[in-house]
Amino acid sequence: MALVIDRFDLRPDGTYRGYEDFCVLNARRTDEKYRGSYETSIMKRFQQFANSPHVNDDLEKLFTLIALNCALRNGDAHLKNFGIVYDDVLGEARLAPVYDLVTTAIYLPKDSMALTLNGTTKWPRAKELQRLGETRMGGSPSRVKQILERIEAAISGTSTKVRAYIKEHEEFAETGNGCFRNGRKARLSR
Repeated sequence: MALVIDRFDLRPDGTYRGYEDFCVLNARRTDEKYRGSYETSIMKRFQQFANSPHVNDDLEKLFTLIALNCALRNGDAHLKNFGIVYDDVLGEARLAPVYDLVTTAIYLPKDSMALTLNGTTKWPRAKELQRLGETRMGGSPSRVKQILERIEAAISGTSTKVRAYIKEHEEFAETGNGCFRNGRKARLSR
């Protein structure tokens, strides 16, 4: 089995688009990719480097991606897993598409976030993500709540499908059940 994707850093003619990850945007070396916070090293830095009429849309996508990483328990959402793309150095710079989105807690049950949020790597509660969306994204309380509810609904729907798949594929049971270890379930909207 394989997952085949189109590279977002290639133009249709095969030439490269510009791409900078957040290690570069924070002037950090690759071995420092776990140093920083989602508030400053990701969201604030994005606002400093993004350059397009779509900045607010991209900022909302960035917040959604951070919240989704929290819901999935992706403890590997570090500075190199977020980036910006551009076709011209002086032109528009946009949020790069999502990539390297995994659930690390299946394999590392006590895993924590790769970067800090509110000074800690503990998984945030809904009210902490709500505050992040309102303060760093500039979203209204109702818009942030809608985003978190959409993520929670997607996680819930996917959980139902994973449980059904486990029943049909016994060899997936150990890994699949790791998703539900200790009753873990996304509760972002509360």
